[in-house]
Amino acid sequence: MVTGSLDEAVPEIGPYLRACRKRRGLSLQQVALATGISKSFLSLVENGTNDIAFGRLHRLLTLYGVDLADLMPARDPEEGIVVRAGERQRVYSPADGMSVYLASPDTRRTLLSGIAVLEPGAVMAEDSVHDGEEWVHVVRGAVRLTLDGGESEVDLAAGDSVYLRTGRRHRFANTGDVGAEVITVLSQGGFPTA
Repeated sequence: MVTGSLDEAVPEIGPYLRACRKRRGLSLQQVALATGISKSFLSLVENGTNDIAFGRLHRLLTLYGVDLADLMPARDPEEGIVVRAGERQRVYSPADGMSVYLASPDTRRTLLSGIAVLEPGAVMAEDSVHDGEEWVHVVRGAVRLTLDGGESEVDLAAGDSVYLRTGRRHRFANTGDVGAEVITVLSQGGFPTA
């Protein structure tokens, strides 16, 4: 992963995922069966022609026995408590016009924090579900939170927060005419599972 401003390009994780799969001696078909992710989608991701949502990425990393932190450059241990604005690491893009950045020094902490930037009209490609609890705060813009597969929706504005219990399906969309920014904090075990 590269570091830098929030405008940096998403790092290439496709070749890394392919190398992990091959190191484990797994075929695309075996990975598809083990993770519930289609073989054709896996191929597109490995070839860099399709992005991957965090829940699916987590399933692959778990199967391959690697941690999200392994995708990121090592940090100086003396700097392990500060993440400078210009050094945030882009983790993934769950939809066109949406990017998520790691706001924690690494992913091996009790709490995992991130910043999601959503361009106008951006909608998460799929619901997210976490093993841990999640706190979300809208820093700027207008965001619609769809819960439980569409059973309910909550409109959030800058300054609003929401607390999600373990296992609650949710999806974010920018409903405004300007970019939105959201801070998320996940408790330990809070990696998406879907």
